[in-house]
Amino acid sequence: IPDAPAPATVTTARRVVAVPGTLPGSQFARWVAEVEGKPDAAARVKEFLAAQKSFPIIEGERYAHVVYEGDEAEVTLRGDMLELGQTLPLRRVAGTNLHYASFELTPGARVVYQLSKDFGQAFSDPKNPRQSQAFNLAGPASILLMPGAEQTLPAGAKGLRGRVVQLEIETPTARAETLTWGGKRKVWVYLPPGYDADTARRYPTLYVLYGNQMLNDAHLGALLDREVGQTLQPLIAVFVESTNAYEQARTFREVHRRMLAEQLVPWIDGQFRTAAEPAQRLLLGADEAGFGALETALSYPKVFGNAAAQSAYHLSTGDRELFELVDRAANKTQRFYLDWGRYDGRRVADQVDIAGFTKAVRDRMQARGYRVTG
Repeated sequence: IPDAPAPATVTTARRVVAVPGTLPGSQFARWVAEVEGKPDAAARVKEFLAAQKSFPIIEGERYAHVVYEGDEAEVTLRGDMLELGQTLPLRRVAGTNLHYASFELTPGARVVYQLSKDFGQAFSDPKNPRQSQAFNLAGPASILLMPGAEQTLPAGAKGLRGRVVQLEIETPTARAETLTWGGKRKVWVYLPPGYDADTARRYPTLYVLYGNQMLNDAHLGALLDREVGQTLQPLIAVFVESTNAYEQARTFREVHRRMLAEQLVPWIDGQFRTAAEPAQRLLLGADEAGFGALETALSYPKVFGNAAAQSAYHLSTGDRELFELVDRAANKTQRFYLDWGRYDGRRVADQVDIAGFTKAVRDRMQARGYRVTG
């Protein structure tokens, strides 16, 4: 019977275990139990939703409830709160068209999720105005911000105090079986406030991998612009487009590293007033690009004196090869920053653990005497 309420808990000999996507002790769960199966359930759902100030529904500091209205037979959710590739069916409030999934998250959590219905294409949460893209989710997605997370996100390049220049660079090509790498690549260069007025000043340079996503989806250009003169000294930021899924941590790692260090950096130095010393350059990447940033900086210490990796993701034998590079790299004057998150991608079946790997790289670097923070 499709509308029959399923139990929110499973009782074992020792304890009561919550069914995934439910929080039996929450106010929302108690409201569902009061409404389900009642003659006026549909009307009570409308009244309840109209009383909400925002979606997803946040209860206290740690509970979040994703809700969806529709007559679909099945609505499912994927997101950072679940394992990579895991799909969670939303539960349906009996006698209504309201589907929901509840989660307990840390008070400062900022997670991305998406929905799909009747096994169809993924879509963002229509009730949530915070839309985005995600490295681990294909298609539109939504951002869930818990009460302790930063609530006001920059809106992109509009209204910057500095300015962004769009360029294009022609890179060599390489082939591997049926795959091709190289060709034209967009580059966006952020110039800080005052760059055009003080023609004698030279600036440290930040190189950002996955530049398009970091500029437009992560709003990094606007974040930098906001912090320059406050927590950051003025800098030039170079956002490098990724044109091939295999260039950061897979087949074309070597040619991509060579392009960054031997072609892109001299090209940028020739056009803008950059400080040319390695200590004045930082290479930044997230996910597979976090792996690429570490590997590139370790391979080219005379180009990149600093590297930062957020939630570095390796594939195949990349973990072993990066550890070997850490062990044999002679230059210990570089500085590294690594961070990882509680909701980074993870999957028990094949031992994917992005947070665990990034922390292990930090630990290995510390043991080898690198200047590393994480």
